Amino acid sequence: MLFMVFVDSCLIEQKKGHKPTTSFDKVGWENIQKCIKEKTEWKLYDRLMRLETGLGGTRSLVDASYECWEEKINDNKDYAKFRNTDLRIFDEKYATLFRDSIAVGDQTMTPLQF
Repeated sequence: MLFMVFVDSCLIEQKKGHKPTTSFDKVGWENIQKCIKEKTEWKLYDRLMRLETGLGGTRSLVDASYECWEEKINDNKDYAKFRNTDLRIFDEKYATLFRDSIAVGDQTMTPLQF
């Protein structure tokens, strides 16, 4: 759930001292926005790699035909960002941050909620 990413990010930034008064400072807000963007991209990447069929290659580069990519992008235009792109950051960095808190569908739990 994206809301929990927001809440967790806020708590982290507060602990880092980026909420000196009743609101976050500029650095705190930038960090929160970055975390939400990363989580959103990770969820999209994870869905593409785990649930979509017709894809080959490795977790760092998707190898699919032109027709397959067009079908995937037609289903979800945000998949276009993964075409012909080095995806190592998703498996090397984002997976460490987000893999245990991903669920596809309406129900998501983070390790803090178990």
